[in-house]
Amino acid sequence: MKTFRGLLTLAVAAALTTGALADDAKKDKKQRGQRRAAAGQAFRLPKGIELSEDQKGQVAELRKEYGKKIQEVTKKIGMTPDQRKAMVEARKAAMADGKKGPAAMEASLAAANLSDDQKAAWGERQELMKEIREKLHGLLTAEQKAKLPGRKAGGKKKPKKADAA
Repeated sequence: MKTFRGLLTLAVAAALTTGALADDAKKDKKQRGQRRAAAGQAFRLPKGIELSEDQKGQVAELRKEYGKKIQEVTKKIGMTPDQRKAMVEARKAAMADGKKGPAAMEASLAAANLSDDQKAAWGERQELMKEIREKLHGLLTAEQKAKLPGRKAGGKKKPKKADAA
């Protein structure tokens, strides 16, 4: 009887431990997926821009050079699910209030309540994303650049509208 009780206790302990390990593995897998998504986002171009084979090869080289870097920086930010949720909800609310771009991002970052280390890593990620974007846009032809959002046919940014006083 003692043997049976011991085996039953062992089986229950094993089942509980396996469940906890599975949850940790699931969480880790989800976080890896989010880091990969962040890396993929850096190399995304708008629909309508078709790359030549040569350009595709150059983008592949950029991915090799920067893919791991962006994943590492994103991992360094280490946002919790609650911070991520707060950020998404704040961004949606800011967009609904008519805020765009940096103003909407600022509101979402404030809602995420990031630590100083997280803020520093976020800034590092933004600089890396800017560098990738500049190199990626440098690969494009004038016609392709004209298709980028916020650009005129000459590839220059649209001038900002002055507020009427």
